[in-house]
Amino acid sequence: MADVSLYGHLTLDRVFTRSYSYCSVGSIGNVWKTLNKECPKLSVDISPTDFGEALIYVDEDKCERSSIANLSNYVVPAKIKESKWHHVLYLNELKDTSFVSSLEGGIVSADICAGSKLKDTTVLSHIDFLFISDEDLFLDLIDLGKLVRGWVIMHHPGGSKWTDGVEEGEHSIEKIENVNVLGCGDMFVAHFINNFLNSKDELSSIIKRCHSGITKTLQEQNGN
Repeated sequence: MADVSLYGHLTLDRVFTRSYSYCSVGSIGNVWKTLNKECPKLSVDISPTDFGEALIYVDEDKCERSSIANLSNYVVPAKIKESKWHHVLYLNELKDTSFVSSLEGGIVSADICAGSKLKDTTVLSHIDFLFISDEDLFLDLIDLGKLVRGWVIMHHPGGSKWTDGVEEGEHSIEKIENVNVLGCGDMFVAHFINNFLNSKDELSSIIKRCHSGITKTLQEQNGN
């Protein structure tokens, strides 16, 4: 049994800022990198279903990013493995979400990225934790919480809000200026999975630690 299995998009990212550019493995790659850094002992199974490319511009002064992408140039069936945690990237852009209902025997999470609106919201009934940014929210947060079988966690530069459609929570942080925010959503997911699997803390405490971990990483990247 794996600790974590990652499904969905694997991308080649071409990233540009005003002062430099680079290529990296994105999507699943971002989650894997953070999981591997934070807890190398975790066994992580990789099962990409959609292979694509993205061209990304990051404005570090405004802490914003924008991209154009072909996320599903090639599509293959998911290879499902017994795991403590299954995570799916990016639910709204997958060509085929039918495998999600087959993810059993562990916690199931997914995230939403910028792009298409999720066409079939019935898939959310199989999701324990749905991660989404404020700019990608396509329903009222409470209404979205009623569609999942667990919690929706909405993250943004100033913190997070979460709900199961009834109960709500919120955590605020000080926004970090002049940093590369690319991949922060994927980093948040990885921190959450690691903290949830390795602690028995309440949801609010786990989310607080997720933001602390991302803040530390961004400060390190910025030389602070």
